[in-house]
Amino acid sequence: MSYIEYKNVSKKFGETVVLEDVNIGIERGEIVGFSGRNGSGKTLLFKMLAGLVRPTSGEITVAGKALRSSFLTDCGMLIEMPGFIGHYSGYKNLDIINSIGTKRADKKHIRELMMHLNLDPDSKKHVSKFSLGQKQKLGIIQAVMNNPSILILDEPINSLDDASADDVLEFLRQMNKDNGTTILIASHIKGDLDSICGRVLKLSDNRVSV
Repeated sequence: MSYIEYKNVSKKFGETVVLEDVNIGIERGEIVGFSGRNGSGKTLLFKMLAGLVRPTSGEITVAGKALRSSFLTDCGMLIEMPGFIGHYSGYKNLDIINSIGTKRADKKHIRELMMHLNLDPDSKKHVSKFSLGQKQKLGIIQAVMNNPSILILDEPINSLDDASADDVLEFLRQMNKDNGTTILIASHIKGDLDSICGRVLKLSDNRVSV
């Protein structure tokens, strides 16, 4: 039995089939990529794992336990852009998110993550004034700061320049190596995934293939 399993998972909205008969097994500590054009179902696949959307049929299990009516715990995620408070600084936003979680990060650790991704934790600049790339980095830090066992990242380097993208991918590689974090990462550009993922699955025609 795999650590994460999608078992005959399908999702329909009305009569529209978005995903059909998806079967995936992901081992603990794997980094698995998901590629496919925009609208192919990558985000939906992640939302179902996170517990944000329920499958129409089939079952998803984590460590042998079926996900039914609860959110996935010990999971960090970047699925679409997080809803940061625009009139607060980057650090203030992260501190607030951290304070309401059940698994809290050390404030020094949050500051170190910000500096690692070239965001100044002492800056008073409001998030509403951040560039798309800066907001993306903040979203990545929000996802990883509590050292989750499972990390779900949907297009995490989409708005980043090449140097920043390389920094993020190297950070994820190190996190996986140090902590054994299981990482699911999606991109519509397969080349973005090849350097970090042990394998890349393709979404097309409502299905997932190797």
